[in-house]
Amino acid sequence: MPDEASAPTVPVRVEAIDRNAVRSLRTASLSSLAHGPIPVLQSRDQTLIPQTAVYRVLLAPQGASPPALVQLRGKVLLDSGPRSLAGAAWRQVVGLFIRESGF
Repeated sequence: MPDEASAPTVPVRVEAIDRNAVRSLRTASLSSLAHGPIPVLQSRDQTLIPQTAVYRVLLAPQGASPPALVQLRGKVLLDSGPRSLAGAAWRQVVGLFIRESGF
């Protein structure tokens, strides 16, 4: 949902989520210094350092969408199907086994 009311909403899908939180914020418009939602401190070399854990998420538009001529700030609403805790634990165990076995 774009912050600008006249901009259309765009359905997207999650392509990737970083495993580690970002150390610096590249998009200044998202920082609290630019009235954005992410609280940051600015270092001596002007690097924006998030004060909370922020993970980069890569989103891709679903279907035909109008070309983005300008950068829009907004919110993303995520929806996912149900997943069991046992299934998540199983995936963690299998992933650990694969990493440790050298595959």
